[in-house]
Amino acid sequence: MPDSTSGETPAATHVTDFKERASASFSLRLHNAAGSNGSNCRLAIATGQRHKPLMMSQSIVGRVASLHLHPAKPGAPLPSVEFIEVVAEKGIEGEPRYFGRISQSSHEPSRRQVSLIEREQIARHAAALGLETIPPGAVRANIETSGLDLIELLGRQIEVGNAVLLLCEPRTPCGKMDAVCNGLRALMENNRQGVLAQVVKSGRIRVNDSIRLAKAALPV
Repeated sequence: MPDSTSGETPAATHVTDFKERASASFSLRLHNAAGSNGSNCRLAIATGQRHKPLMMSQSIVGRVASLHLHPAKPGAPLPSVEFIEVVAEKGIEGEPRYFGRISQSSHEPSRRQVSLIEREQIARHAAALGLETIPPGAVRANIETSGLDLIELLGRQIEVGNAVLLLCEPRTPCGKMDAVCNGLRALMENNRQGVLAQVVKSGRIRVNDSIRLAKAALPV
């Protein structure tokens, strides 16, 4: 029989009570699991956003897979090295073509100081072209990385070894890519050839160094 005051049946009241208890229990579990970030979790749920763990500033997000230097002769293969020294606002020490370049348009240090590309991206290009692999250094980037998405980090500063780099803009593929394999240049269009970076803090970068999102952005 419906309750004369509420108009709800006992069964309906029981379902409503169950939902309220379940919601309260979920909120309590969420608060306990989130700890100090509980307010962030609740805000994300309230605004309909998917909560992403705030781990990038604390955890390793990738590593240096290989390092390469541009030779003095344009078009010559890039030799692999075990480490590089980067200098703030200048680039890679010992890079004869790009170190200390000044932009002709802005008259400021060029942003083309260090180039990076993901090994995962290289592997996808190789598979699309029917190749077993593309050798390290063949796509002419200074740093080949693994374990992170560089395009997603554009505009952010990353710690690599004891240096800090600002990921500035996507690379633009040139005709040398088709010398690796015909069709590679086209595959690299639309942000699929890695990124260019500016050196914010000088330091040494070694093969297998971790790559982390910088804890605090340094002035550029």
